[in-house]
Amino acid sequence: MVRHIGDRQISIGHAISDGGAGVGNWSSHDRRITDTEVATQDVMELDGGGQILRLDREERRGHEPLEALTQRLAALTRSEDIEGGGFALKRLEERQTLHMIPMQMGDQRMNGQRLWSAQRHSPHSQPGAEIKNDRVLSMGLDRDTCGISAIPLQFRTAAGRRSANPMERDRDGFSEFPHSHCNASDVEHSRRDACDGYLTFLFMCHSGPMKADSSSRPPLPDGLVAVVKQDCPTCVLVVPVLADLAERANMTVITQDKADFPAAAEWVVLDHDLALSWHHDIVTVPTLLWVKNGEATTQIEGWSRGQWESFTGIDGLGADLPDWRPGCGSLSVDPSRTDELAVRFSNSTMNSRRIEIAPLEDEWEAMHDRGWSDGLPVVPPTEARVLRMLEGTSRDPQDVVALVPPDLVDCTIEKIAVNAVMAGCLPEYLPVVIAALEAACTDEFNMHGLLATTMPTGPVIIVNGPIRREIGMNSGMNVLGQGNRANSTIGRALQLVISNVGGGKPGGVDRSTHGSPHKIGMSFAEDEEGSPWDSLSESRGFSGNQSTVTLFSGEAPRIIFDQMSRSADSLVKHLALSLMANISPRLAMGFETVLVLGPEHMARFKDAGWDRTRFLEELERYLTIDADDIIRGADGIEEGLPDFLTGSQVPKFPPAGIHVVHAGSNAGLFSMTFAGWVAGATGSVTVTKEITR
Repeated sequence: MVRHIGDRQISIGHAISDGGAGVGNWSSHDRRITDTEVATQDVMELDGGGQILRLDREERRGHEPLEALTQRLAALTRSEDIEGGGFALKRLEERQTLHMIPMQMGDQRMNGQRLWSAQRHSPHSQPGAEIKNDRVLSMGLDRDTCGISAIPLQFRTAAGRRSANPMERDRDGFSEFPHSHCNASDVEHSRRDACDGYLTFLFMCHSGPMKADSSSRPPLPDGLVAVVKQDCPTCVLVVPVLADLAERANMTVITQDKADFPAAAEWVVLDHDLALSWHHDIVTVPTLLWVKNGEATTQIEGWSRGQWESFTGIDGLGADLPDWRPGCGSLSVDPSRTDELAVRFSNSTMNSRRIEIAPLEDEWEAMHDRGWSDGLPVVPPTEARVLRMLEGTSRDPQDVVALVPPDLVDCTIEKIAVNAVMAGCLPEYLPVVIAALEAACTDEFNMHGLLATTMPTGPVIIVNGPIRREIGMNSGMNVLGQGNRANSTIGRALQLVISNVGGGKPGGVDRSTHGSPHKIGMSFAEDEEGSPWDSLSESRGFSGNQSTVTLFSGEAPRIIFDQMSRSADSLVKHLALSLMANISPRLAMGFETVLVLGPEHMARFKDAGWDRTRFLEELERYLTIDADDIIRGADGIEEGLPDFLTGSQVPKFPPAGIHVVHAGSNAGLFSMTFAGWVAGATGSVTVTKEITR
């Protein structure tokens, strides 16, 4: 069916009624408006003949055919906003386009048809994703640097109507969302409530911080107060004591789970949202408190007859009860509730832009479709998850850590935390990720150049110091492979920050000809305990008590195989011969390397009494090359060193260009090497940073 709005042509698919549920379902016919496209959201009631039964959120127009609807739209498009029949058109400007993208929302289908959603595609839509509460409001695409107009769509939920316009203040207290510029990294993904109806996306752009829903610290009632819950045997045990104290000491009982526990009485107060328990740090129930001016002055936990009598000054409490029973955990510290309570009450001042996901949309697919991932699934960064991640550091969430290339975007601790959540990090990994980003964004490391090169190189993160063991990093078997969460996610988090915050995406500034799997993220720990030598970080001037990250710009690792050498001299010669092939056996002096010595290879040098210094001296001796052998044209090969080096001897690697690390399994006569990118001022310098918490 084709209809016209002024000079714009619309092709509309036939709608299928869902049996009166208030959600229509469009067929797979194309729906488009030339010049400016408008999403027709599936939120209108239609009968089997395509007649519209419900058109807009404020009024019903009875049966109106699509012809009449398009005529009404034509009369409105040129002058004012349109809200009706599931359409909501916000003053479209010339040549600004919202593309209709078909998206399968998991396996959710209605009447055999695919659900559709409108989605913005923009070359600048790079998130550093973040958060909100667990409510989904509506759809709205905020105007950004691409100049795309907002198209908010109304919807209906079981709870009633909500505003279709994100510029209006919602009943839940959300403020206006101005059309201000937002970094693409300022993004949030929200958890969604399945009861909130069929929704799409909400992009909220903020000129300042947005606080989570919270209330001021509520005062406790003065006097003697007990905090209890019915789902606690000890609280149930002391019910007679609570009633006794309520009568004899005018005590107030705050109950966490049942309004009529321990009794349906005026002296029982329900802590329905756990605000009292959370704000006043109730950890155990029952807790008995003396309160003055709304604040607890002293308290005791659990049940002990002697303590309760001494605390209250009243004798004869619970004479028939056991003398002592331990308490139970407060609901306010229940692990299944703590994240939600932290979001609700912590007065979060996160600056990230919130993006909400539709209830029927697969959130992992949605994040991938927006270009926020590295090709693998990413964890939805809800506000609760990001707040929990921020507990891994003492630094202020709004501290600017670095200017992230290539777009040189200010990156805060908060944005790093967002991407660390997406990468799958635990909070204790966050200080390592922060230090890695600080190192990567130095002029010396030159992350921008590392992105722009056509070589398959990326940052390689080597962790030293006590934090390796504290966070459970792998330095042994399969050290450079999969299976360890810290190893797998720390490097990934760094790369997600570079991509999502800095804009360094493949095909953009990232120009690698072939790339490499290690560009998803490469981080590992050195086996310091099993090494007879000083660690890599100690060789670079740090103490063994300092935790550090060392960033090296390298290719993917490759093996050095030697199962026959039984002497240090034999093995060092073979290692040198293998390293000659790094990058190319015809090139020298321009590239550094990381050599990961396996424990069985290291044993050869330990048995010979070699230390790091002796090893490097011998290795470098065998890595000295007669330039004539690799001059351009020698042996008929055009690649090689320039002619002015004829007659000289040159080192394979520049001074201090060999970085030796001990790691790997105790079984296997192998070592590994990472070939490097261009070394020195024209390329990248290896950087070590201390990790601070």
